[in-house]
Amino acid sequence: MIKLDMAETFLVSVGEQGKEFTMHKHIAIRHSPFFKAALSHDWREAHDKRISLPDCEPEIFEGYSQWVYTSEISFSTEPHLQTLELVRLWILGDFLRDQRFCETVVNGLFSHELVTGPTAVRHLYDHTSHDSPLRWHILNIWGMRCDVVFISELLTSNPEYPKSFIIDLFGFLARSGRIIDRLGWISPPHPVPAMGTVVIPGNEE
Repeated sequence: MIKLDMAETFLVSVGEQGKEFTMHKHIAIRHSPFFKAALSHDWREAHDKRISLPDCEPEIFEGYSQWVYTSEISFSTEPHLQTLELVRLWILGDFLRDQRFCETVVNGLFSHELVTGPTAVRHLYDHTSHDSPLRWHILNIWGMRCDVVFISELLTSNPEYPKSFIIDLFGFLARSGRIIDRLGWISPPHPVPAMGTVVIPGNEE
């Protein structure tokens, strides 16, 4: 027989329209210090068993919820949307202080060799601080796969990338000693330890 505390649930209201997701308390607080704090203290959220995330997109929270219950992340079949969704997922995970989830997202970026397009980079720079770990990971991915000539051409031919990103990328290459001969895109660095699985639709084995 399931104990009462193991079966206890709460609602998460997501987005401007307040789409509701039901989560099990014991699972959510195991993954997220944010949920643990909100549900464990004498706050209104704990009393009402309802937490509001108005700035989160429902489809992004759905991706997080799926990982919490299955340890897998599935997302868009459109290649140009995949990195944007991973960036949004990481930002949500960072807000919820779910370190293992954030590490899983980063592992997906590395292991699937996903190129971070301008839309994803703009979203990253618009919604994270200068010292964000995800910025460093994205810079590391780019720095391991391209050279100064490639970046210079990118800055000239694609103004959609934020200038601050280009400046950070040049600085990253200089600091890490990765100003190398032109190699184009090369093999990705070794991924961080996996805490789950990022599933690319259509690439399931």
